[in-house]
Amino acid sequence: MPNSVLFPFEIYSHFELGDMTAYYLKQDQSLAFTILPKGLEHKISAHRKSLNDTTACRSYTKGYKTNLDALTMENMIQYHIQKDSLSSNYFPGNSMINNGSLKNLKFVSQTHENNVIKTIMKDPRGIESCHTVTYHAQDSFMEVNTTLKNDSGKTIDVDFLSSFNLGMLSPFAADDGPNRYFVHRYSAWWDAEGRHQEQSVESLGLEPAPMPIVGRALQFGNRSSLPVKGYFPTLGLEDRIAGVTWGVQLAALGPWLLEINRIADSINLSGGLPNADFGNWRKTLKDGEEARGIPAIITCCEGDMQKNLNRLTQWQAKGSPKEPESEENLPVIYNEYCTSWGRPTSERLLKIADILKNRDIKYFVIDAGWFRSDPCKYPGKGDWEISKERFPDFDSYISQIYKKGFIPGVWFEFENINKTQSRFGEEHPELVLKYHGETYSTGDDNAPLDFRREDVQKQMTERVIGFIKKHRIGYVKIDYNYAVIGADTPNGSETEGLLENLEAAKRFYQKMKKECPELVMEICASGGHRLTPEWMRLGSMASFSDSCEAIATPLIAAGTAMQILLKKNQVWAPLRKESDPKRMAYLLAAGFIGRLCISGDIDQLDKKQLAQMDKAIQCYREAVPFIQSGESFVEEKRISESWTHPQGYQVFHRKNKQGEILVVHSFADAPQKIEIAVDTNLHIVHLFDNGEPIAKQNKGVLTIENMGCFNGMVLILKRKTI
Repeated sequence: MPNSVLFPFEIYSHFELGDMTAYYLKQDQSLAFTILPKGLEHKISAHRKSLNDTTACRSYTKGYKTNLDALTMENMIQYHIQKDSLSSNYFPGNSMINNGSLKNLKFVSQTHENNVIKTIMKDPRGIESCHTVTYHAQDSFMEVNTTLKNDSGKTIDVDFLSSFNLGMLSPFAADDGPNRYFVHRYSAWWDAEGRHQEQSVESLGLEPAPMPIVGRALQFGNRSSLPVKGYFPTLGLEDRIAGVTWGVQLAALGPWLLEINRIADSINLSGGLPNADFGNWRKTLKDGEEARGIPAIITCCEGDMQKNLNRLTQWQAKGSPKEPESEENLPVIYNEYCTSWGRPTSERLLKIADILKNRDIKYFVIDAGWFRSDPCKYPGKGDWEISKERFPDFDSYISQIYKKGFIPGVWFEFENINKTQSRFGEEHPELVLKYHGETYSTGDDNAPLDFRREDVQKQMTERVIGFIKKHRIGYVKIDYNYAVIGADTPNGSETEGLLENLEAAKRFYQKMKKECPELVMEICASGGHRLTPEWMRLGSMASFSDSCEAIATPLIAAGTAMQILLKKNQVWAPLRKESDPKRMAYLLAAGFIGRLCISGDIDQLDKKQLAQMDKAIQCYREAVPFIQSGESFVEEKRISESWTHPQGYQVFHRKNKQGEILVVHSFADAPQKIEIAVDTNLHIVHLFDNGEPIAKQNKGVLTIENMGCFNGMVLILKRKTI
């Protein structure tokens, strides 16, 4: 197909990456990068060339005897060297794209070896940039990143480095595409993680200016050590008329930035490290040193953003350490936090273990509170000394938990310590991060450790890994509850110091896994504030949220389930002695939107309540193959936007070759009859509910009646066998 039809710029190269095609477009010495679903090139129409004859531009272009292009090509490599001029296309503070550091950037080479495409550009000062695309034919995504190397012979300061810049979106429109583009983002607050925000580019103010001399940009991201706070590092752009969606997730450990911008007709997605304007990032590079961006997972497909997310999240399964044998069947977890609320005792827990044994629950986890009595000053967070009042013989307790058929677990928060309520904190103030020259304090006298120091790594190896080995711990819930916004470093700004410390903490997580290969690691950060692709690679699963008993639990669980692998999405189901069958079903059903975690008044439940719990666990066992693999979709039929006071109902779908799971939750003002479209070749084989709803299947329609309000049920449908 001629370039003039496919794109208005020269196609330098293109590569088929699974079911996608990557295009590198050349204009003078610049290269742009874009991707399409493979085989859709025939849908691309010839694009208008200029805006000279539009109402807003006609007089301007004639008066200045100039031309306004309908399409502009942005370089796929974007960075900024401090003291160079800033962007000429965007107002300062709005974007750092297309700045003065790129004016003399020239294309050098492109190589394609094995599964890696490397494109190298260089400026006259000797600053070399390498744009890398890594892919495998069977994958539904590609990993993109950019590295900057200083070969200038001088020390330079970099204050902007984008991992990717995906441009020319959407090529399927012949103009600026009014009313066809929609942006997808996902907000994240404490106990409200994963709310989908779908907005038109027009509502975001991102349609091009009538006379597009200056661009428009929207930036969002995070500036702290809790990377999923405010937003998930996820961005999607949907061309609803073409039926194509592009999406990206950043594999961030800490601060990150995503941006959507445009000057004329085409839209660009960009992101990576937070720049100087947005996140105070700056890195000093001596001669020969490099800066590397945050890995960006990118995909595109025919379909909506939910399909896109199913493709993106598969990256989390790649490169992860081998899971312990105990994770093979994704067992149910019991965590006692909503039982004792931070005051566990071996006496009560052993009684609960007797109740739960032989009930197909594998992990038996002690949460916060095992290391101190109440009230007391010592031992505190950082000492990790077992409370003798609560656990008179801890090793005997662990042995009994094993004998009852469980794998014992404990809670740790080792990236932060208490400065005044732990001996470790009082004796080692030098091990705490420094910020603006002072010892960092995160509130409540808690302080973050500097994991860049070898003595911190050594201390935590002894206190955490040593504890795990000594006491035969098989499961550890790793919590993190205090946001850090910076750390001193000689290598740049405080944001760069924070990123250094998070990379060092990551190495400690990897060391834990290496030294304890059968250890199950749960990632937690005030619930769901670390649900990023990179953190998910470090753990077997993650706390979906701190939402233990909120009405919003199924809504939050569905939101987080779309951002991470379903088998990593651990959802609370705290059971109370006062819970009626509806309430029990509501929480237990939510646990099927990932990994079921039981908690609550287990030792106070009656026989009927325990029987309902047993029924849920039995059904969960049948659901495991679907949780392990498949695609997820959320069908919302809500009549209000509130999560605290939801109305209507929600259906969480999980499909694979075997069939489909439906997790249904009704809210206030739910309809008397719920109808769900299903495959005609499927039939109901397992069901969990409170005994009241009636589910009937008639060909391709599943009808649920008598569900009422604030109820939950799970249906497993499998293919009919002949």
